[in-house]
Amino acid sequence: QNDAWEKAPYETGNLRSSLDVEVESSGKEKSVIIGTDVSYAPHLEYGTSKMKARPFLRPAFDAKKEEAQKEIKNALNALAKKWNR
Repeated sequence: QNDAWEKAPYETGNLRSSLDVEVESSGKEKSVIIGTDVSYAPHLEYGTSKMKARPFLRPAFDAKKEEAQKEIKNALNALAKKWNR
């Protein structure tokens, strides 16, 4: 979320202040969603026929992907050790 905030185009601050993190659980599955409900966010992320893209979510994800994978791997290893006792 912090990386997306830093990369988000800034004019009024509305987009940056709308960035949110949600953790969803469904049974044993969990997912984390980082995004915004600002209607113009997709236009900035992907561009339009009249405006070039100014992506902020995908670059933030890409910048933190390896770090997130390491954290997930460490958490799974810790659970595996706990279960194998």
